[in-house]
Amino acid sequence: SNPSTSYEDAGKYIPAYAGRGVVVCGSDNEVAPDQSDDDYYAVSNRKLNSHRISYTNQIQTVWMEQALYAEDQACQKLAWHLSKIFAYSNGHGEEEIFINTYDSAFVASCASTYAEVVNKMTHNVQMAEQLTFSSNKAAAYEWHRSQHTKKNYPDENYARENMQLHQIGLQKLHEDGSPILDKFGNEIPNYTQENIFAASKIFTGLGRSSRRGNYNDLDRSTTSYLDPMTQNSIE
Repeated sequence: SNPSTSYEDAGKYIPAYAGRGVVVCGSDNEVAPDQSDDDYYAVSNRKLNSHRISYTNQIQTVWMEQALYAEDQACQKLAWHLSKIFAYSNGHGEEEIFINTYDSAFVASCASTYAEVVNKMTHNVQMAEQLTFSSNKAAAYEWHRSQHTKKNYPDENYARENMQLHQIGLQKLHEDGSPILDKFGNEIPNYTQENIFAASKIFTGLGRSSRRGNYNDLDRSTTSYLDPMTQNSIE
């Protein structure tokens, strides 16, 4: 609003494949900060600043301020607990990817059901790469593509871990958490290999969405590491 302030066109720094949209954070339900409320934090960008900057320090500072002092402390605490259940890894050494998932999948899920959180993490790029179901293909895909000469079954990693860690767990339990035993005194499993094989068929065809003008995503590729995966036609 200050007429004496000059602004540089950030568009010229955005690669052509990223599009010409506005530079945004990408979090769900994001709104612009109100500087009069002192909730504004100026983050440097390696494309717009010539001096050496530290992404990690900037993003960790913002995250810590939010976690400790945000008004929605119940949501912040719930997000912390959810991050311990869904133990994903950013895998690329970039805090912006990790923190974006933390905010959009956990903090923003304060009023969501647990099923909705599971759905968000199923479409999360970091989770898909860690548990190897990104671009997972159905058996029929390879069978038809190879003219009925090749049988490749879907990756079962996420189907197994999703049931074990995110949902029903390994064994059947009583309300007090103690294991339910069969007549021989053995613990009763919640699922079998057949269940894992059947569930793996669900987690196929998911791939990264197209990258947009989002500088938290950096310049690595034409696909996004921040936005939810979409159902793609796998080639």
